Amino acid sequence: MKQRVLILGYGEMGHAMEYLLDDHHDVHIWNMGVVVKGSHATLEEAAGWAQVVLFCLPVNPHYEIAARIAPHLSEGSLCLSIAKGLDESGRTAAQVFDSVFDGRHHYGVIYGPMISEELRAGRHGFADVVLSDAADFEVMRNLFLGSTLVCQQASDMHGRSWSVILKNVYAIMFGVADELELGRNMRGHQMVAAIAELSGIVQSFGG
Repeated sequence: MKQRVLILGYGEMGHAMEYLLDDHHDVHIWNMGVVVKGSHATLEEAAGWAQVVLFCLPVNPHYEIAARIAPHLSEGSLCLSIAKGLDESGRTAAQVFDSVFDGRHHYGVIYGPMISEELRAGRHGFADVVLSDAADFEVMRNLFLGSTLVCQQASDMHGRSWSVILKNVYAIMFGVADELELGRNMRGHQMVAAIAELSGIVQSFGG
């Protein structure tokens, strides 16, 4: 089923999402203050038209843009973010959506190995999808049906959000150990210690 999709942001991931969705859906794109693809004059008009809004943006502008479009979103629409990080107030994308939409609109996050160059080269990507309303996974299933992005439904939105942030810290640590040629025993020790520490941090933040 063709859906009306608005992509916010036209960087690497915005281009990748356009590549994945353009053949199957009616895709419009907003970037840097203008609608660069589509017939709408303003962001508010584009948001009101869309059934799915994809935030392909860093977390920092999420609050401003979500608050701007919230009064114009159509009933039953779904806002999704791929942003892995915190805004200036220390909030994840999920926390921003929760504070802005406050139960009035559905939202979710999409996290996983989704390197934009590989997606645009026709290679597979893999994503965990966590939604404020689990029933919206049917929308997600239809959204990426026929594309190379494989989505699976997941739970624990806050835990997933913090995990994708923290894993970047551990990735640096693994890289340092590899460059120092500390060996596979060290890598195994790091992996076990990192998972235990990550689990403790995530749980302390409510995940």
